[in-house]
Amino acid sequence: SAGITLLSQDVITTAVAAMDIDLPSGYSRFKLFLNGVVTVKNSVSLGMQVSLDGGSTFISSAYKGAALSEWFGGTTSNRDAGESLSSLPISPNGIYITAEINIQNSDDVFTISGQGILDQNSAAYNQLTMSGIYLSATRTNAIRIFQASDNLTAGTFSLYGYKETP
Repeated sequence: SAGITLLSQDVITTAVAAMDIDLPSGYSRFKLFLNGVVTVKNSVSLGMQVSLDGGSTFISSAYKGAALSEWFGGTTSNRDAGESLSSLPISPNGIYITAEINIQNSDDVFTISGQGILDQNSAAYNQLTMSGIYLSATRTNAIRIFQASDNLTAGTFSLYGYKETP
């Protein structure tokens, strides 16, 4: 039926290198909530890669995107951006991340846009924004969230799908 449906919810309780999430067919729009995602290192990017084969492999090139974090005090900002990236940037830094990511998935383009809050170091809170695109002739059917060189140690990943017509 039409509307928003919870498709999956995964909770990290022990350290993992990545969180893989299936994108079921029948949906072209998704909303992914990251709640309390904890990373090991503060200075390492959090990224997203797509899979075209159900999660057997994940693409590691040809992403375009940007993620920006800015301290609420306005004096510090970090960014992760480019035209030929190894992943879609979710966060350029941070240890504790809560974000809402909108995903559009069609036969030839996969896009993300979102916003959130991250904590760099014990109550040094930053505003977080991100957007990106991956072009392909094949529909994306899985995504991977990971920290570039370390583990995710906690957090909840909730994926919702949206159907416009029954």
